[in-house]
Amino acid sequence: MNSNATIWDQLQEAEKRERVLKQELLFTQQSLSASEKTILNLKEEIRHIDAERIRLQNFKSTQYQRLKELEIKNHKAELMEVIDTDKLLMALSSKDQQLRDLKSTSLS
Repeated sequence: MNSNATIWDQLQEAEKRERVLKQELLFTQQSLSASEKTILNLKEEIRHIDAERIRLQNFKSTQYQRLKELEIKNHKAELMEVIDTDKLLMALSSKDQQLRDLKSTSLS
């Protein structure tokens, strides 16, 4: 009778360990599933960040080119400010008058 009780106790102990192991397995599977979902979310976020990085690089490149164009235009505008346009117009008008005078003298 004693051996039956021992075997019964061992069976109950084994069933108890089995229940604990099944609970641990379930918890581990749930943790694994949550981790896999997190990994997928992070991969998607990385793809999104990479796409944004590429878009930003293209934007920066375009803006850099635009800045260079504007700097060139600004430099030309600064040069135009330095030039005395009134003086140039007067000189051009004077040369134009001289040319007309020369033409009229050569025609006469």
